Parts: sequence; structure tokens; C-alpha cells
Amino acid sequence: MLNILKSVNYGLRKDKVVNISIIAMIGIPFLLLMMISSGMGNAVKNLTPSFIVGSQLLGMIFALSYLGITIISCKAMGMDGSDKTINYEIMSGHRRFKVFAGRVIAGILWGTLLIWIINAIPISVFYLINGWGKETDALDVIKRMLLCFFPMLRLCALNLMLASIFGSAGKGIVGGLGTFALFDIIESVLSENFNLQTDFMFGFINILYLLIPQNSREFIIDGKPVTVFETAVTKEAVFGTIGASLLFTVLYLTVAYILFKKKDRH
Repeated sequence: MLNILKSVNYGLRKDKVVNISIIAMIGIPFLLLMMISSGMGNAVKNLTPSFIVGSQLLGMIFALSYLGITIISCKAMGMDGSDKTINYEIMSGHRRFKVFAGRVIAGILWGTLLIWIINAIPISVFYLINGWGKETDALDVIKRMLLCFFPMLRLCALNLMLASIFGSAGKGIVGGLGTFALFDIIESVLSENFNLQTDFMFGFINILYLLIPQNSREFIIDGKPVTVFETAVTKEAVFGTIGASLLFTVLYLTVAYILFKKKDRH
């Protein structure tokens, strides 16, 4: 399986679409923040992590990562679907589980861990430049960012499953984006028409729930009014996020492997 993992990693490193996606995931958040800074009179010093969280920008940055997760995870599972590489690996004696697991591991390393690290770069950079800020508690926000790894893993597993079902990275990406649109519609219907809580029902919504503060209060700090956001991490957020994410991750990967194992290769 190690050789398979190395092969998939090599393919991802050489893939132009993957490289462009990674560059975009790094560049777009900084471009967005610089544009906002320009609108504030070029006050880069005001771009603290607290401001980024309180203005919902951190949630937007992590939300944008769905496109990166979709592209990279689908590439990991299905980029060699057309050249029959999977056939050759199986015919050379590799068990189907190892062929499948190698692609899953690569997909998680690239599509979840790497994307999570990339998403943490902007807030880390502005922390080093401007300090944390007064609007949020640093430890609480870090806990929430760490929790985001789990719904991102869930989204990665979903796209790995779709790429496995379609046997193609391109079709998997289209399916992933279509699934996102479908889930968004379902979430809107459930929350608006039935008043159902959907915080942990969908991975994308789970990320927004964690990173977009809902409550705030005004305080006078150092003689100036400051909007302080409630960012304490509740047990509900911890158990709901981890439990739902792991449940759906296992479900998606189980379905993906069952179909992968049964699928005839030609």
C-alpha cells in the first residue's frame, strides 16, 4: 500500500489542476482580506484574527475550501481512472482494499489536512503582524478551528465516495459540486419551513456554525467601545461535530469501498 500511496502522492504533486487549486486556496483569502483592508483606508493593522472572526471572514475562508476539498479528494481517488492504473495495480497482486486505502489516505492528507493548514495561514500571518485583537477569545477560536477538521474530513470522504462511484475525477468533482448545491437547498428548506436545527446535519453548515459567531455584547475596553463575540466552545459543538462527522465519514467510505470492490475493471 505504501507504493500505491507514493504513486498517488506523485500524481497529485504533478497535477496542474491540484497545484492551481492549492495556489488559489492560499491566494484568495489574502486577496479578500487585502480588499477589505483597502476599504478600511488600507488599515492593515486592523486586520487582527479577532476582527477576521467577528466579521465572519474566517467562516468564509473555510467555506471556500469546499472547492479545494472537492477537487483534490476527487483527483486522489479518480485521477487515474481513465488510464487503467487501478487495473494494473490489482493485476500486479495488490489487494483491492490496499488499492482503495492508498487513495483514501492520500485524499485525506491532501484534501483535509493540507487544506486545513492552508486555511489557518491567513489568521496566523495576521496574528504575527497585529496580535490577536480584543473581539474574541484566542483559545476558543483555535478550538473551533481544530474542530473544523472533522467536518472537512467528512466532506473529503463524501467526494472520495463520489469519485469512486463515477470512476472519474472530473465526474466526481461535478457530482461533489452538485451535491453541495442539493444539500444547500435541503438545509434552507428544513431550517426555514420546518424550523429544524441543521448545525451538524451537513458538513458545510457545520463549519459555518463553528466559525461564524452568533452572539455578541458591547464592552468598553481601554476607553473604547468594542464588540466582543461569544466564542466559548460548548459540549454540544464538540460532540455534535465529532460524532456526526465521524459517522458520515465511516458511512461514505464504507459505501465507496463496497462499490469499489464490486466494480468490474476493464
